[in-house]
Amino acid sequence: MAVSVKFVLGQCYLVVGMGYRALPLISKWVTIVLPIVSLLACILGGGQQRHAGTRGGRLWMVVTLFCSSLVLFGMMYEMAPIWWRLGWNLFSSCAEPMALELLRDREASGRVVKRNGYNLYLPPPAASSTCSTADDSDGAVPKKEEGFVLFPGALVDSRAYSPVAAQLSDKGIMVAVTTMIPLRWSIPSVEYDSILKSILKEDDQRTWDMGGHSMGAYAAMHLSDVMLIKAPFDVDMTRNRNRKLVVIAAGNVEFLVPDLSERVELDVLLIQGSKDGFANFQSDEEAWKFRTKMPPTALTEQMIEGGNHMGFGAIPPSSFDGTRTISLLQQHKETCSILVDFLLSKNKSKKI
Repeated sequence: MAVSVKFVLGQCYLVVGMGYRALPLISKWVTIVLPIVSLLACILGGGQQRHAGTRGGRLWMVVTLFCSSLVLFGMMYEMAPIWWRLGWNLFSSCAEPMALELLRDREASGRVVKRNGYNLYLPPPAASSTCSTADDSDGAVPKKEEGFVLFPGALVDSRAYSPVAAQLSDKGIMVAVTTMIPLRWSIPSVEYDSILKSILKEDDQRTWDMGGHSMGAYAAMHLSDVMLIKAPFDVDMTRNRNRKLVVIAAGNVEFLVPDLSERVELDVLLIQGSKDGFANFQSDEEAWKFRTKMPPTALTEQMIEGGNHMGFGAIPPSSFDGTRTISLLQQHKETCSILVDFLLSKNKSKKI
């Protein structure tokens, strides 16, 4: 329960930050709303008792409520862009047309299967060689059977990740992208137990690892920790227990990062975009706090030069994100290449 509450607060923090800078907003609530509420409590409590029924008392209450209403109305007006963004994200596709078209084509060809709670991207009988791998110099797909569970960012349409998921499946990696319908909030919960159990049963001969983008990465960190401690699913975890974790465009919200420093059996990959306007570390201290919570000898960090936050999926751009200096297709290609190298590697990751 505590983890769920923490994730709700964390997602509110991140989502609000996408439409408005979080710290000024929190500052306004602390410096304006709380004093007004306190004033109203005093007036409507003690003041009402002292002046109940008197002409001055009623006039004072009317004036106070009128002034408070003006301030609250101003706050609502100022926050209108935030509510608009939240509503737009919930009820719009929130995925670029090219991603939706790709998903339709893959589904028509049998390469994507829609399940309850996730979309499954299936490898072809003979995978293509669009991404190079460290173990694969001649383009042949390694024999290692890999599965990857991807958790989308908060309020993001899962279909926006179809370009990257499709490229990974072309390399022989079975990819399950959770849908999080209807609210699209990445919160570790009982619901994910059943979803992960279903995913693991799709192919129990594969080694299933997990990762996420933005808020989905924090969910993956917590769920990965749980899977290392115990298997809350009635499946054989001796083969497909998660051993690798992918964190994409996340890690800067320190209170949401679980302590994985003692999970020495876990390899962690952090991918960031140099133009990310939301999730990059703002100081060396922020980066240090994240690294101290990761396995000390098993953290790989990769930076995509010119990539931004929304570019890790096919997500409509945000004016508060950084501006990409590379194409969306190039960012997807580099992300795919990094992921394939990491997921199909046999050796322990080394920090670079």
